Amino acid sequence: MVLCGINKCYIVHSDAYPVYEDLIRKYMANYFLQNGFSLTISKTGYSYDMGCFSVEPRIGNFDYIGLDNDVTKTVF
Repeated sequence: MVLCGINKCYIVHSDAYPVYEDLIRKYMANYFLQNGFSLTISKTGYSYDMGCFSVEPRIGNFDYIGLDNDVTKTVF
């Protein structure tokens, strides 16, 4: 599972996970902001364990939060 949201999840083959992860990291937050969505992307784990991204209401001024940025953050 690469991405989850309200009542939805997006599952990809493990070989494709790095491609989707890269696209999410590079483009998703900017896309939200440009289209007027006030959201934060969070990550449930580290990249190597293929933790899932999720989208939630804006948290402070963060486009992205998760263990990859700060290991003291709680796993969601």
